[in-house]
Amino acid sequence: MSEIVETQEMETTIQGDVKPTQSNVPDLVKIGSIPSNLQIDYDTTVYEPVTKSQSFLRFQIDNKGILHSNSKLTISMTGVTESAFFPFGVGVNSLIERATLKCGGKTLSEIDDWNHYMAYRSMFIAAENNKERESITTARLMSYQLEYNNIKSASTTEIPNTKAQAIAVDTGLYPSVGASNTETLMPDYLLADNAPVFQISLADLFPFLKMNQIPLYMMRDPLFVELTLVGANSKNRLSIQAGETTGQTYNVDLNNVHMIIDHIYYPPEQMEAFAAANQQITLSYHDYNLSKQSLVPSQAKNNIRNVGGAGRIVTKVIHGISNNANDGETQALNNFQAEYPNTGNNTVELNVRYNNSFIYPIDVKNTARLYNLITTAEGMTPFVPRDSYNDEGNSITSNLIYGRQQNAQFKGAMFYQAHRLHKGERVSGKGIDLYTKYDELSGGNYTQRVWLEYLKIATITNGVLDVYNG
Repeated sequence: MSEIVETQEMETTIQGDVKPTQSNVPDLVKIGSIPSNLQIDYDTTVYEPVTKSQSFLRFQIDNKGILHSNSKLTISMTGVTESAFFPFGVGVNSLIERATLKCGGKTLSEIDDWNHYMAYRSMFIAAENNKERESITTARLMSYQLEYNNIKSASTTEIPNTKAQAIAVDTGLYPSVGASNTETLMPDYLLADNAPVFQISLADLFPFLKMNQIPLYMMRDPLFVELTLVGANSKNRLSIQAGETTGQTYNVDLNNVHMIIDHIYYPPEQMEAFAAANQQITLSYHDYNLSKQSLVPSQAKNNIRNVGGAGRIVTKVIHGISNNANDGETQALNNFQAEYPNTGNNTVELNVRYNNSFIYPIDVKNTARLYNLITTAEGMTPFVPRDSYNDEGNSITSNLIYGRQQNAQFKGAMFYQAHRLHKGERVSGKGIDLYTKYDELSGGNYTQRVWLEYLKIATITNGVLDVYNG
């Protein structure tokens, strides 16, 4: 017996306006399947920045259609004379220090030290995606492959070795065998002196767009995307090949920066019906608040600090510590890394306290457990080898990559931690305390960065946006 589905015709007022009914109006701003067969049109608009400099970019987005979350920012460098490349772990994302999305004087989303945050997020990109897609679109290149060393005989004939000796970063080029070492080079399309154009997804800049799309046609005020750039002389824009001149100025090509926005259109009557039936739209999403602190090794041995979150519903705590002494441009990862303590004791202890209780009954010391906590917090396993995470083992090759020793560049350089606050309760006025113990960090000054993922709610009422914490 077939099922009979009752439908309701759309009603109109005497003036001809669309009248809201109880019919199923598809939720056009939620990402996912729509329970109707609808014809969808796209209008791609290339926006130039209304304000642009080497330190700041602002784009104004027109109020038309529905904003597609996978719209792109395209960006490139100019005047690079050294053999330079974007850092392996973050790629072109290294250029952006802060990303802000505003409308009508209200801030929808804002992330500080966004490039460092993306160093953490990049851990969850599968190796095949890194090699075949991200290396071309964003210049991220953290795909590992097995390395087979070739053995030279007395007659200098290369004898293939069928036993893998180590793992190495896979740039897509076969390592060249020299007289004293093996070196992996970079493809020409990744070298900044060739002025390649890379892209950044709008959903990466503002994570809430991964689950929501903004109905621009229902809003009165225009949308603004504001990007604060890393300083041209900060040594954090690019990394360079060994032997190249340090301290150079690397400029963004301001004539080749574009925001390519896809505006989605459904049949007009469907969009009118949706607007009439949803004169107030509520979007719930997560935003990220940064707290950072400068440390020296003696302070890091027993550090307890409040990282905020008071009065908010915090769902996740993400943190890592980076060595400011690293000369960023001489590092394959630049300074976008989280350092594991350089010690034979390998002693780390972590805990989080809020609402008068610790989330772990005893401090977590086991690094395998810490790795598992990231998996629990994110719902997926980081695509990072053990050597890169906690400096255990000896699997990363000592051979060179663009003139730099791989094991020295990547060992213990991605020691991020994440903690899921699963109770779903609001944090008390005291906030969240983070307990960290890093024994025997190497000399220098460090920066500990902590991002709190917290609930945020945006409402669009008769075209007016309002934003508040959940």
